[in-house]
Amino acid sequence: MAPETGRAGPTVVALDGVLVAIVQCMASPSDVLAFLQALVASAVELPPALSALLVLLTTPQPHRKLAHLWPRVHLLSIAADEIHLNGSLADQQQGRWVLHRPVLCFYRAVGIQGALVYSDPPWHPSDFYDLLGMCTNLQKVTLARNWMALAAITTSAHHVSDLTLLNTSFNVDGLPFDWTTSLGPWLESAHTKRLRLSSFESTDDLGLARALATTRTLTHLHLDDADDVISGILANRLPLRYLTHFWIFACHYPILGDMTTLLDPAAIQSIQFRSHCLEEMTGFLKTLPLFTRLTVVDISGVSLGGHHHAAPLPTTKTLRAVTFRAIACSANTLATLLDWTARADHLEYSNWSGCAMVGTHCKLVGCALRSWIATGALQTASFWRCSIDDDGVRLLARVLCDVHPRTPLELDLSANPFGRDGLQALLDALATSSNITVLTPRIEMPDDDDASRGVAIDTSMPKTLRLTAPKH
Repeated sequence: MAPETGRAGPTVVALDGVLVAIVQCMASPSDVLAFLQALVASAVELPPALSALLVLLTTPQPHRKLAHLWPRVHLLSIAADEIHLNGSLADQQQGRWVLHRPVLCFYRAVGIQGALVYSDPPWHPSDFYDLLGMCTNLQKVTLARNWMALAAITTSAHHVSDLTLLNTSFNVDGLPFDWTTSLGPWLESAHTKRLRLSSFESTDDLGLARALATTRTLTHLHLDDADDVISGILANRLPLRYLTHFWIFACHYPILGDMTTLLDPAAIQSIQFRSHCLEEMTGFLKTLPLFTRLTVVDISGVSLGGHHHAAPLPTTKTLRAVTFRAIACSANTLATLLDWTARADHLEYSNWSGCAMVGTHCKLVGCALRSWIATGALQTASFWRCSIDDDGVRLLARVLCDVHPRTPLELDLSANPFGRDGLQALLDALATSSNITVLTPRIEMPDDDDASRGVAIDTSMPKTLRLTAPKH
């Protein structure tokens, strides 16, 4: 009896995701085009994303070059949170918006998740806003002076979680605008996580301040030259109890010191304060022990004062990174801060920039460096433009003698005014150590092989030498 013949099962290419995976592995758009055309000739039904891609590949210039974006987009994972593709929505060479239907289909199919929109589109604005309306997978958006674009990406179908508004003093018509009303739907959504306002003004600063303070899902707030909004928060004593990450750059008024009282010490994990008017923040050290979950501290352009002896700060178990940039402080304050960071068992990054007090108290820096090496967690210590001279470098070099940190450590001293004597002290110290790299200014070395003491010297950078301790 002859075996019964049944209907053939589906081919491999009919399985979900197979065609897309094959396209992702191809080396060039021309290969993709040949492959897709062969599939069409064989009556194979293409997935929507590949159909849109085929249209782009067969569309005359200038649109065809947009198809070259395909290797950068993982078509099988268009909803994945980890994809951050900043898609340029303009053809810069042609100086116009590329918004024909094939392009719209392509953007919609591949699920662009990031957009930069810096101004109102000069051509086809309605099509442009239609495009933004189609890109419902957008998660990170940067806008400037464009309230219509904001409305297009904050519909109930969108999932934008990271929003930046830049230079929004005027809307596209040149008139002041009520950004509070326009931001309202987004702030009330469940997707709100990160917001940055830069050079920002609104006709309702108080209303916006209240909205920011009461948005439960807003955890990251970055206020850059948004002094009117900040003043609204301060004037009404609005607690920012839901924030975990707070960045604030104050350009015109001394307002940083008061902001710490409005934060929830049990919630804040990252603080970045920057002032352009050397604001007095002498009380900042007293508030630090209250923030028990801090992982990042970044303070710039302020005066921390502290001429009287300050009590040691409690040991922190959470601190990972500190930056003190262009601060004015006394020797007592410097000693307190260095001691605090030296006792942070998990500190990975310590950056001091433009702090002349460091150069005159290198003994304190040396004590902190010794503790960091002993702990073994620190990966980078940078002292940039801290006026460290030859004597100061010799003090630090003593700490680097015969040490072998568990984690590779990079010490950046590259922008300091020391010379050949300091460099030689570092070479002598590194010759006895391992797992340490030091960046120094580019200093002429004597033509003597013994001077390097076996330390590798990388001269590839134009203004910097990289010294690497030998392996023992």
